[in-house]
Amino acid sequence: MIGFLLYKGTWTRLTYPEINMTRLSADFYYNQIITGHGIFGAFQNRICGKDYKCQCGPDEAIKHVLMECPIWAQQQDELPKSWLVKEIHELVRLPGFKTYAINIVKS
Repeated sequence: MIGFLLYKGTWTRLTYPEINMTRLSADFYYNQIITGHGIFGAFQNRICGKDYKCQCGPDEAIKHVLMECPIWAQQQDELPKSWLVKEIHELVRLPGFKTYAINIVKS
């Protein structure tokens, strides 16, 4: 199950169910959020065999890091209160979510 959401673009399709733009504007850090690649333990485990546990204990899958990890609770409090009931494709459009996600990747 580790890395399931990273397999063959599953996470990216959850983030952007319909990619119909000729060009997406993003950056190095945000691309890691959109694709689930990069620093996330589940991806690192699948590609390099590295440890995949988050500092707080569970598997470090992108969904855990962005939506469940208590390490980021203070930053999560700065997002609109309804953010936890939203799907990931709705979250990427929330004011402040991109900054929140990029700060996680940069940390």
